[in-house]
Amino acid sequence: MFYPTARRYFQFPSSEHNAVDSDPIMIRQTSFGCGKLGHQVWPSAIALSLYLCSQDFTKDKSVMELGAGCGLPSAVCRDILGVDSVLATDFWMLPTSEWEKGRLIPENWHGINLEFNICKDASKTANIQQLDWHKPDSIRDALRIGKPKIVIGSDLVYYPTDLEPLWNTIEICLKEGNLDQVLLVSPLEPITREALPEFRQLLEGKGKDGYTVEIEELTVHRDEIGNSVDHFLRMSIALAQ
Repeated sequence: MFYPTARRYFQFPSSEHNAVDSDPIMIRQTSFGCGKLGHQVWPSAIALSLYLCSQDFTKDKSVMELGAGCGLPSAVCRDILGVDSVLATDFWMLPTSEWEKGRLIPENWHGINLEFNICKDASKTANIQQLDWHKPDSIRDALRIGKPKIVIGSDLVYYPTDLEPLWNTIEICLKEGNLDQVLLVSPLEPITREALPEFRQLLEGKGKDGYTVEIEELTVHRDEIGNSVDHFLRMSIALAQ
């Protein structure tokens, strides 16, 4: 089966120089038929990448991305941020798999495309792993392989049915993975996801359950004079000290 592809190029400033001084990062996108919701680079992935580039807490750390899609934030970690390693995770059908009713699951070629975008050299500092939020053993396998200190994700809060498996994944990562934090970015108006208000409410209640939660709005200007502005929500979750 043939799926059309398109290539996009991105450049980001580093926190050290506050200027664009890196080579462009090439990301290959696929079609919805192949990658479903992960077939393209969404604005939240760009916003997360920009936020990471403005900070230095990932330097020399191992990072794991949830729901990586095309993998832009993982590629930024690999090429710009000086991470020790990065593991881009997502879920896709294997050739022998059967469809699970009610789940929008990418085709096997989605995993191949993610590998193309992330595993560009033989250094093994960047890799991919299949991770199913609905299967705790799959989450633990990724933690064992990636040994992350920081888990990141963009635009993961999509449908209400995603909330329970997403939170279960976050909880396993924090309680069993020895993490510094889980960092998520989701879009606000005009494209706020259906499940975001409920997820935000869930997080705000976790402060009483042994978690530290930080929530703030991020603003991204898409032109130099600020005529076009996108708004995002940054959510940082950690175990309370």
